[in-house]
Amino acid sequence: MLAEPEGVAAAIALQIETYGYRVTRYAVADGLPASPVFGPEAVIIEARGQSGSLMARVRAGMGLPGGPAVVVIDQGLEPVDRILVLEAGADDCILWPCSPRELVARLHAIARRRRPFSEPEGAVTSVLTGDMLAFGPWTIDRAQRRLIRPGASTEILPVAEFAVLDQLLRQPRKIVSREALLEATAPGDAPETRNLRAIDIQVSRLRKRLEIDGDELIRTVRGRGYMLLPPVTPG
Repeated sequence: MLAEPEGVAAAIALQIETYGYRVTRYAVADGLPASPVFGPEAVIIEARGQSGSLMARVRAGMGLPGGPAVVVIDQGLEPVDRILVLEAGADDCILWPCSPRELVARLHAIARRRRPFSEPEGAVTSVLTGDMLAFGPWTIDRAQRRLIRPGASTEILPVAEFAVLDQLLRQPRKIVSREALLEATAPGDAPETRNLRAIDIQVSRLRKRLEIDGDELIRTVRGRGYMLLPPVTPG
């Protein structure tokens, strides 16, 4: 956890630890360790206001070994800043104060999304269920959420982006509804807390990562959902 001076990190840590999590706190001024002894499941960042350094903290959390989920605790962000936080790669942005039960439920939902083979009830699964899949010029290592770029450079996808891409890969050249994608990324969330706009953001981020020289890989089917255009083969 990255804690602001005189922030609410102590209260948050106490709430989380009550439910069995182990929390290590770092001061915002010190930043996150580049090589933590244990790979964290999630990085929680206190945010009192938007700044360039907030985006840098989000990216630093995403870059830790194992590609942990990144959760921002909003203590005064403007609505547009909440969107920017998500577009920068954060997996969730939680308005403070919130109940301990909601906070832990959201962490549990993120943990479920980190399991590549945990499918939402009723999900349609193709015959392509191996760890390595190829589509267009890309290869994805599903077990590690590792995207292999043309030229063999790699990056770890954020949890929510991987969940969306994984569902599209399972049903190539078929329309996948936004509701189905939302269920894949947040299977335990209450209906009133779900926001289809979050799926649009995740797809937008995926397009920026995947589309090279203007080639369209993910098509929007207005009023119906999204479709992965290239065929998918074992990698």
